[in-house]
Amino acid sequence: MQLEVNLDESKQCWDLFVKNSTHRSIFVDSRFLDSLRTPYRLITFYERDEVVAGAPIFMDVNGVPFRTGHPFSQYQGILLADDRSRNRQKQIKRSFDLCSAAVEILCATFDAVTLTQHWRFEDMRPFLWHNYHQAERGTFLTNLRYSAVLNLREFDTFDEYMMHVRTVRRQEFRKAAVKLEIADASASVIDELHSQTFSRQGQARGHEEANLVQSIVQNALDLGYGEACCAYSNGVPIAVVFFVFDDRTAFYLIAGNSPRARETHAGTLALMTMIRRSFERGLDEVDFVGVNSPNRGDYKLSYGPQLRPYYEARWLRPL
Repeated sequence: MQLEVNLDESKQCWDLFVKNSTHRSIFVDSRFLDSLRTPYRLITFYERDEVVAGAPIFMDVNGVPFRTGHPFSQYQGILLADDRSRNRQKQIKRSFDLCSAAVEILCATFDAVTLTQHWRFEDMRPFLWHNYHQAERGTFLTNLRYSAVLNLREFDTFDEYMMHVRTVRRQEFRKAAVKLEIADASASVIDELHSQTFSRQGQARGHEEANLVQSIVQNALDLGYGEACCAYSNGVPIAVVFFVFDDRTAFYLIAGNSPRARETHAGTLALMTMIRRSFERGLDEVDFVGVNSPNRGDYKLSYGPQLRPYYEARWLRPL
């Protein structure tokens, strides 16, 4: 397949392509990418003057591509144009051909390629088969990961959804709702509670991570693709949950808790409130953005989502 490549696509054209991709998410919207304070290039692939595939590539200050995914991000891989008008068999072949061609061009252009594919991206063979018969030219390392996605369309109401949540979470939610107040939260409140979470766990939050969280949150609140819910006890904020969202999905991105939050179940109240707000927004789903550690994974799954596998793919040019 012959594709023309644009190694520096405009944000306007990029966002239009993303909007119509099956593999879209807020994480590849230029508004979110800008909030990461990291240089990046928008790579697009054209077929007959139409963008049919694309990928964001992050760079360091010296223009060297990242060798790992970006923190506080998800699904920043190859995206393909919506092709659902074709029958299933043709979709599979075209998806394979487009992705294979895009992979070849990316690996010929950059010394390192790091891509995190959306869980809706089904066919990883273009990555697994790259240089299959010439391994000395470099093959992809693929890492299986899991997220958890709650399909809101399965329920007519929030109360119906509540019946599918683990019993202990329903109990925590009801107890907390009686004792605590709920309100929106500013970027400064989110940052403070996020910092307290690290302190409670005996960890130090780095300066760069703090700045990144502040930038992501403030940008999302200012531009209207983020929302935070905070639980208060006697006017004091003790737990916050921050979501970002696109046209179909809310993403559970950041949480913060004070030492007082655990005994009050304030975190459960804040998270359940954000899920309810996602219902009210008319969104299709809530993505819990990773269930890849034992403790946090089980906690997120207790809210009733389904596991969704996705892949990180990394390639380095051999020396």
